[in-house]
Amino acid sequence: MLKTGLVAVVVLGSAVFGGWFLPAVAQKDVPSEIAPYLHARSVIDYSVAELVESMPELKNLDFAPTQEPLAPILGKVGENTEAFFENYPNTSALEDVYFEREEPGGVVDQYHKLKFYYIITAHNSEDELGLEEYRTTLKDERINLSDLKGAYLLTSGHASASLHFHPRLSYGCRFRYLGQEKKKPQAHVIAFSQNPEKTRTWGMINLLGNEAAILKQGAVWVDPGSYQILRMRSDLLGPRSDVGLEQHTSIIDFSEFRFDGLSRTLWLPREVRLVIKFKGWKFTNQHRYSQYRLFTVSSIDGPKRIKKNP
Repeated sequence: MLKTGLVAVVVLGSAVFGGWFLPAVAQKDVPSEIAPYLHARSVIDYSVAELVESMPELKNLDFAPTQEPLAPILGKVGENTEAFFENYPNTSALEDVYFEREEPGGVVDQYHKLKFYYIITAHNSEDELGLEEYRTTLKDERINLSDLKGAYLLTSGHASASLHFHPRLSYGCRFRYLGQEKKKPQAHVIAFSQNPEKTRTWGMINLLGNEAAILKQGAVWVDPGSYQILRMRSDLLGPRSDVGLEQHTSIIDFSEFRFDGLSRTLWLPREVRLVIKFKGWKFTNQHRYSQYRLFTVSSIDGPKRIKKNP
């Protein structure tokens, strides 16, 4: 089985929302956790008009008349994704997070700004695939999100978002080549949708004591030269009205980063925008990442400490 890392953690007062990709047991029947998505109509089946309505970013797209380009582009994206996760080095970044909470009546009642170190470490083996992503304070103290006061929505797993395109997981998704952007860099755009009948991974989110599985759909913008993912948008495969989850949208912009002492470059999140609607409340976050560095961990006669490389 494949085990992947932490996807989302949200703190609302004293309530913790958590999300993980969890391994599913291979079986003929669809697991009950994701059964609500079984008959969902996804972006793979949308008309062009429906696609533009659901993802306005597609209005500048030359929609493709054929799916012929899909297989070779997916193959190259898969190769890049596999290379990214293979022997991933420990990295850290400075993260600025802007929080906004909107009441059901439309009044913005809370706005916060916090700063963290965002830590990314690899956990890959035959049984595990993915990255561990977490935060520390600027004093390198690991954060217990349940101790945060006020209303916060925090998500992690942004660096691992491309896992849907990894050759070991892509069979659990459906894909559709949408076309190429008219403007530079003329990115290829591929829609994706998790398939509840085939996927072995899904997310779990706890909404004030009500757990719900999360399956995703969305699109990626792929550089036509390097076949790296430049942007990824993901939405719920379908709303979970049974627990009040109306929307879970993330837009991740990736950039290429170079590191001293590392022969390859890494494509990592530069900015993430997130919107979650839950029982009429709207939570909007903006995450900005800078000062990526490699690091090592020391744990001599005490708790682990992060030693950032220059």
